[in-house]
Amino acid sequence: MSSNTTFPKFEVDIKDLWTTRGEEAYVAYFEQWYKRLEAKSAAREIAAKSKAFRFMDLPAELRNRIYAFTFQNEKNFGEQRSLALLATPAITRVSKQIRQETLPLFFATTSFRLDVCSYFTPNHDVRLRWPYTSAAQISNSGTLHIKQEVKKAIRYAGDKALIRNIEFYVCHARDWRASDRMRGINPSFVVFTAKIKVERGNLMVDVGLSSDLRDRSGVSDSITAVMGDMKATIEKASNKEDFEGFSLRDLEQIVKTLRT
Repeated sequence: MSSNTTFPKFEVDIKDLWTTRGEEAYVAYFEQWYKRLEAKSAAREIAAKSKAFRFMDLPAELRNRIYAFTFQNEKNFGEQRSLALLATPAITRVSKQIRQETLPLFFATTSFRLDVCSYFTPNHDVRLRWPYTSAAQISNSGTLHIKQEVKKAIRYAGDKALIRNIEFYVCHARDWRASDRMRGINPSFVVFTAKIKVERGNLMVDVGLSSDLRDRSGVSDSITAVMGDMKATIEKASNKEDFEGFSLRDLEQIVKTLRT
């Protein structure tokens, strides 16, 4: 910062003066000192103009871009992008306000995967079950299998936590394992997939048999029925006014269709 003190201004040409060598050395020293003073002054000016600022004072659009960059290296939720096991980005733990801003953006911009199962009981008679389907396997059917910490994070983000890109991989209940949430279902066990993408409120959904079953004739009616029910539930959820993505509640309703 400049001083309010007024200094006299003058120029000196020592060639016009009768000086001693000691006096000339002193003038040379002063010249070097003054150059250093100019450099320090310039550095102070730069520091003053680039002083620290409050992050939250930045425009929301710029903050969102910064958040998006921090997400790029923080997809620490398994090789298969499992929503069931995700670890929320570290930046969400900085403050409550930042957490409220980042969580909705994180869920909206991340591509997720969920591995779920169904026991594919024929719809026309719920008493009929595959003879090798246990009560535990039936219980596992139609469940998100999302750990509580993840549910808590989604609920904390509130109504703004909308998922726009997610793929469901569905297998038979007898083939599902808890470890599938991390590694993903063995491809040979996948019965069908449901791939969902939302762009600017427009839904794109693709429900189809796995490649192993696609070429087989005589796929059971129960599998076809479950696929149809799941797609219909997805489309119904997207018919809401001002639809922008799927909430945790929507995902629960979609997966419930696997409880045949």
